[in-house]
Amino acid sequence: MTRKKQQAFGVIGICINHKKEILLTQRHEPQRLQIHLKWQLPGGGIEFGETTQQTVKRELLEEIGCKIKIIKLISHITLIFITILKQTFRSLLSAI
Repeated sequence: MTRKKQQAFGVIGICINHKKEILLTQRHEPQRLQIHLKWQLPGGGIEFGETTQQTVKRELLEEIGCKIKIIKLISHITLIFITILKQTFRSLLSAI
């Protein structure tokens, strides 16, 4: 059995308006049926040299076309993606 581990670095943004509504985005990836049209919090991967704050600002600008102000960092979590026989499982390793 071949196992492959990789660590993914990314961010999500929780955007709340004055009515306390939370922004969700809908994925459009018809080639990946398991996630196509699923709702998610906006976010994405950290590029080399970026801080988490820079990444969340860039990702929200790319995904929804808005500049944002970061009010509070809520939490850091580490996810390890383990691929076994073309299936990916996520293990939550730590939450601070």
